[in-house]
Amino acid sequence: MKVNFDTGHRLELSFSDKVKSPLVVSSHERSGTHFLINSLNQCTEYTSTPYLDFDYHSLGTTLNFFFPDQIKTFFNSLTSFQVKQKICCINSIIKSHFDLRVFSGRLPSSVKILYIYRDPVEVLLSFWKYSITTKYFLAPKSFSPLEFAMASPSGLSQRYQFKNYKSYFDRWANHVQSAYLLSLNNPNIYLINYTKLCSAFSSILKESLVNLSIPLSAQPKVPVKEFYFHGADIQAEADSIEKLKIFCRQSLLNYNNLPIDILAD
Repeated sequence: MKVNFDTGHRLELSFSDKVKSPLVVSSHERSGTHFLINSLNQCTEYTSTPYLDFDYHSLGTTLNFFFPDQIKTFFNSLTSFQVKQKICCINSIIKSHFDLRVFSGRLPSSVKILYIYRDPVEVLLSFWKYSITTKYFLAPKSFSPLEFAMASPSGLSQRYQFKNYKSYFDRWANHVQSAYLLSLNNPNIYLINYTKLCSAFSSILKESLVNLSIPLSAQPKVPVKEFYFHGADIQAEADSIEKLKIFCRQSLLNYNNLPIDILAD
C-alpha cells in the first residue's frame, strides 16, 4: 500500500506486511539499474511504483549520507512502519548509486542488497552519452568516450563518490571492487553481472533471489525496455569505441579485486 512517509518532507512510498526486509538495488551509474528494478517489480512482492531514490536529490536535506547513525536510523524506520494497525516493511525498491562503503556496517541486518555491474566499456560509453546530453553540469562534456573515461570526475556526478578518483574509469573500478569485497563477508549482498542477466534472464534472476532468500511471486519476465535519459540515439565512431576498449582492458590490469568475469572478459 502507498503511504506518505515523512522524512522532513513527504515521500510517497509503498509498504507491505508481506515483506520483512528492505531491498536495495545498487550500482555504478549506467549499469542496468532500472532494468533490474523493473524485473524485480514483475516477479516479487517488491515494487518500482514508486521506488525510493537514495540520492541527494530526494533525501539530501534530511539525511547525512556519511553519518552512520543517521543511515541506520533511517533504514530502521523503513523496516517497522505502522500502516492501518499493521507493522509493515517498505516494499518500494531502494535505488542507490552510492559506493557500498557508505552502507558498510551501518544497515540493519534485515536489509538486502542486489548490486548489478556491467562491462566498463559499456558503462563508460553510456555515461559519456548521458553526460553530453544533460543541460546541467553532470560530468565533463568530453569530445570522445576515451577522453571521458580518462577525465577527473567533476560536476554533479561527484555526489555519489566515497572519495576523489583520478578518472571515471578509476571511479567505476573502485565502485565495483568495494561491492565485490563487501559481498565476500556479507550474505545479504549479492552481485549480478548485467550481461549474464540479459543472456540468461530467468535463471540468473532466480539464482540471485534464492541467494537472498527472496521468494518469487510470479515467474520472471523480461521488462519492456524503457529509456531513462535523452540522447540514446547518439552514436560514437567505431574507432573511438575501439580506443576505449583498449584503454579499459589495459586499465583492468591495475585492479585485483574485481569480479572474475570482468577480469576474464
